[in-house]
Amino acid sequence: MYYNIRHRRYGHLFQGRFKSIVVDKDSYLLELSRYIHLNPVRAGIVKDPQEYLWSSYYGYLGKKDAYIDSDQVKRYIDMGRGEYRRFVLDGMRRPKDPLSKVYAGFLLGSVGFIKEKLKDLDMQITSEDVAHKRVLQDDAARSEVIITAVTRHYRITLEELRRSKARPMRTRQVLIYLLRRYTGLTNREIGETVGMRHSAVSKAGLTIEQLLETDINMKREIKKIVSNFEG
Repeated sequence: MYYNIRHRRYGHLFQGRFKSIVVDKDSYLLELSRYIHLNPVRAGIVKDPQEYLWSSYYGYLGKKDAYIDSDQVKRYIDMGRGEYRRFVLDGMRRPKDPLSKVYAGFLLGSVGFIKEKLKDLDMQITSEDVAHKRVLQDDAARSEVIITAVTRHYRITLEELRRSKARPMRTRQVLIYLLRRYTGLTNREIGETVGMRHSAVSKAGLTIEQLLETDINMKREIKKIVSNFEG
């Protein structure tokens, strides 16, 4: 009561501040870690997340570990600290809000994950969350179009791309980059599509992003592929 009077506010002290979401760590943990670390940037407090001294971002970069347990996330990050920093900063160039895919207000994950958790809670998927279902359907359809554009461009089938680990690596990286950029598929879903561990998907996508900054031929190649499905 004293706090409310002093600060001219009403209600419970922590009213409306806490909300729990059940997250599929295999699909969204990495994206969420980036989203959280970019909160100070989105709020206009700093221009670089590293400038915000009260963030766990320092711990993820190995600069301050005393009060941070980042082991769980690090197990899902198949990249060095420098690469993780580039991954986070990439989120500033192409903002992506994983929370936009929260189902029924408390579940975030793949369709299989959502069905499993609803079953555990003895609940059923209803037609109420139309927006979420539409996003899932759009992503599935769009991913098929992108896969077709990439495989035709490189004259290789998706099965050949999935089987071989050497020759089509660049093709696989390009496909990953485009799926991450133009769909809302998770790293696990993309990994299952291209035949790669989900923990390596972000690293593969970053490889192309870095090439696009300096390689004119890669820029032309990506532009040509995109023109086949963006029109």
